Amino acid sequence: MLGPVWLTTALIMFGVMFIATKLGIFDSFIRGGRTWEKGSTEAKTRALGLTILYVVIIMGTSLGVEAFVEEIQNAL
Repeated sequence: MLGPVWLTTALIMFGVMFIATKLGIFDSFIRGGRTWEKGSTEAKTRALGLTILYVVIIMGTSLGVEAFVEEIQNAL
């Protein structure tokens, strides 16, 4: 558990999420359909929520891929 497959997948997912954020794909999640002042409490709260969502996506995907790879290795 949490071996090289997990680490590789987590790093790849981090890169994908970083690029997606830089491209502005998740801007609507941060703004929530409204315009926030930079540094306001609402903007910080939404950014924190998005960060937690990123961590859950990265960890979940990494653990799922690792479990899948281990299951295939055990079957062979």
